[in-house]
Amino acid sequence: MVMTACAERAQIEGPSVEERLKEAEQQAMPMPQVSSRPFLEFEQYRLLQTAAGGIEAPPVETYVLTRVEDLTAYPCSTCHVKPLDELQAESEAEGQFQHWEITLNHGDQTTMTCETCHNVNAEGEADSTTVDTLRTLTGEVVEFDASYQQCAQCHASAVEEWLGGAHGKRVGGWAEPRVLQNCADCHNPHDPRWDVRWPAVPPKDFSRGRGGGP
Repeated sequence: MVMTACAERAQIEGPSVEERLKEAEQQAMPMPQVSSRPFLEFEQYRLLQTAAGGIEAPPVETYVLTRVEDLTAYPCSTCHVKPLDELQAESEAEGQFQHWEITLNHGDQTTMTCETCHNVNAEGEADSTTVDTLRTLTGEVVEFDASYQQCAQCHASAVEEWLGGAHGKRVGGWAEPRVLQNCADCHNPHDPRWDVRWPAVPPKDFSRGRGGGP
């Protein structure tokens, strides 16, 4: 009788252990849910394209930062409405240069010219249907946002390292899905080789003991 009364009083005085545990679970900070899509408000990105350039799809969902919004002279069809030689002559006569002064330092002229990557035919006349895109060595259309497909044609090992994480830079961490910087985010496509850089602080000399002391 006494035990029954105590049990009834305990139930009246407060919640059960099960109820307290449930309440604690509800009040606990929710575990973050890993989305199947990246969430980067400050960047724009697109799913990695592998159709051209011979790129093999990576084992994890991968996105690449876009480029078009950063191009200052795009779309190309805004100006490329005449044959290329006519546009260049008019530009020189009026002194209004756009990108004619660009020096191509990406292979030699027997290997690479403007037409190697840009959709301008051998006669110098821009094709209005494809001038806003790039091209592969076999003539496949490549969007500016997927220009890494062009790089992959000649720089296959670098692109493989780029996909694996040994080359370039990740955005937002290593967890899947991954977001990569585009090749052109670090390399000038017309002059891709980096200048020699020396560290700001020389490494310590340990030949005389820890810290390079006497």
